[in-house]
Parts: sequence; structure tokens; C-alpha cells
Amino acid sequence: MKKASVFFMAATALFVASCSSSEEAADENGNEEKVEAVTYKLDAANTTLTWHGEMSPEYGHDGTINVTEGSVTMMGDALESGSFTVDMNSIAVTDEGMDDMKKGYLAAHLMGTAPDEDHPQNMFWNTPDFPAATVTLTSYEDGQLGMTLNIIGKEVKSTVPAKIKTEGDKAMIMGDFSISFADMGIPGFMADPETGEGINPNVEFSLNAVLTK
Repeated sequence: MKKASVFFMAATALFVASCSSSEEAADENGNEEKVEAVTYKLDAANTTLTWHGEMSPEYGHDGTINVTEGSVTMMGDALESGSFTVDMNSIAVTDEGMDDMKKGYLAAHLMGTAPDEDHPQNMFWNTPDFPAATVTLTSYEDGQLGMTLNIIGKEVKSTVPAKIKTEGDKAMIMGDFSISFADMGIPGFMADPETGEGINPNVEFSLNAVLTK
């Protein structure tokens, strides 16, 4: 009985030891190396985020918006966590052929910083009340990035195609994707009840985020 107990304890210890090595990986020689979490901070100057919104396939607008701060923590190639802040007052219009005055007016219309009778402050992003949006990364698997966007005081959860790549002291997040704001009750995205027409609530984005240790 004593020998059996000793054997059971040894087997249990071996099982626990094998489970605790889940954060280790084998190198090219077969030796196990401990994988440690690495945090990369946003390089805002080299990060770009562009947007495209449209009323119809024939009529739309293009622009940029700034990601101002954030970080991503990786465990090898696996995402541990990540969050970013987007400056909603940095919305800019980049339509080709549009003069600067019209670009400025359209940007102000989207931000709600120049409200009038036909374009109230809360028609779109209402930046006087909600100057920033936050993005929390929740998962990354098979090229699909899960995220929760907190914007105008509401949450939008999305899973979008993206690529996370680490190389030396640098990490990159790249992706072209669409986010739907259809269920947020934003006046600018709600269809006209009489005609059924309205601005497409699916906004397209192209992200190229650069982060460094």
C-alpha cells in the first residue's frame, strides 16, 4: 500500500509539472524555452487608420482618423490583451477633387462641431460630448481579431479579419474590415421612414498599426 501511495504521488507530481510547462516552447534544438509576455506600445506617428462611408455604391466619402495611444501584450504569437484610444476630434476628409472648405464642413458635420437645423450635434459622432473612442482587443485566432468598440457611450462588438505580426522589437496590426453601427440608434445612420433611404451603417476601415517595445 505504501509503495502504491508513493507511486501515485510521483505520478501526480509529474502530471502537474507537465501542465505547468504550457508557457514553454521548444527551440530549434528541441530544448524548451519559457515564453514570456511582451508588451508593445503604439507608435502613433507611424500608425494610420482610414475610413470610407457611403450612401450608395456610387456616392461616398473617404477620410482618416488618429489612433493616439494604446498597447498590445503578446505571449509568443498569441494575443494576451490590447487596447487603443481613438481621437474622434481628428476626423478628416480626404475626398479627391473636394475643396478644403467642403472637406472642413463635412468633417465638422460628422463630428457635430458645427450643428445646424439639418445637422444636429448628435447626428453622427457628437465629439463635443464624446471626444474619444476606445477599442479593446478580446481575441485573435485564425486571422480573426475580436474587439469591443466603445463609442458615443455605447459598445459595438465585432470580429474582423486582421493580421498581427511581431518582428524583433516591433509589432504590427494590419487589416481591412467593416464595422456595422446599425444597432446603435445613431440618427445619421437611420433610414428615412418614408423613403427607406439613408447612409450605409457599415463603415469600412483600413488599419496599419505600428507598435514597439
